[in-house]
Amino acid sequence: YRPSNGSNWKAVSLAGKAGRVFADAQTRGQFFLIVHNKGLFRSTDGGESWENITRTSVFGACVDLVKPGRVAFINDKGAAWSEDAGNKWKSLPGLPPRRGDILCFAGEYLYCGTGGSGVFRIALRTEDTEKN
Repeated sequence: YRPSNGSNWKAVSLAGKAGRVFADAQTRGQFFLIVHNKGLFRSTDGGESWENITRTSVFGACVDLVKPGRVAFINDKGAAWSEDAGNKWKSLPGLPPRRGDILCFAGEYLYCGTGGSGVFRIALRTEDTEKN
């Protein structure tokens, strides 16, 4: 649901069971929504319309609160992140995925909290990627 005038709620049309919703605090009207067994969806018009930007199941996702358009997700194949609101994705190798993982950005790192296996982090920038 989304507020239509601040006091009433309006149903958002979307096929599938909606999960967590994330707002891009730096980009007005941009939201991301996990839809069970369908993927990560993006709205750029305040929830009027939604586009699937992953086309794969997503267990968890996060939006960077500082950098506009930076978003990440985790699924059964691993994790990926984007700097352009999900138009292009970069894979992040090495993390064994588990349902219930929680992601967050902290500067140039992505952290992943797991259900009982600890917390992991990966650098989003390396000297090699900065030179390219």
